[in-house]
Amino acid sequence: MKLILHLLFYFILIKNNKNYINQNRGLFIYIPLFIVIVYLIIGIFNLKTAIILGAAASGIHVTRQSIGIQRIYGEARNNFYEYLVYFSSFVFLIIGFYRFYLEELLNLVNLNINLIDIQQTNYKIFFVVFLFFISLLGLFEKTNIKKKLSNLTGILIYSPYLCK
Repeated sequence: MKLILHLLFYFILIKNNKNYINQNRGLFIYIPLFIVIVYLIIGIFNLKTAIILGAAASGIHVTRQSIGIQRIYGEARNNFYEYLVYFSSFVFLIIGFYRFYLEELLNLVNLNINLIDIQQTNYKIFFVVFLFFISLLGLFEKTNIKKKLSNLTGILIYSPYLCK
């Protein structure tokens, strides 16, 4: 109820905001409504595809937020660490998506592989990737602790996708 009141106040009762939304209906109303309807239709026909699309959209959104937080805490913009956050997030998401479909992929090609061995390998991969990114953060960037922690959070936010 509190959220609805806030939305009502900010977007309807303040005249400037109301006029801006009315002038940009396509951007603020029609396009999001279209995206939601398409997403629901995809979810009805293929739930796994809808889950992957939602996770990918979430990954893009959250990664951009991490970059924004890094820019707030950093004294200077560092493109290397921004790209490192994008790279690690997308690598972790891709591995997570791969694992999401792993059993179906193995059945499709008729491979009899023990999934427990693959999961143990994933833990080892996670450990190596974790150490690699931690060493990059700790050794090379000369900055404050808040920026280093925001780098770390941005890099590792999707790392649980590596573990089951």
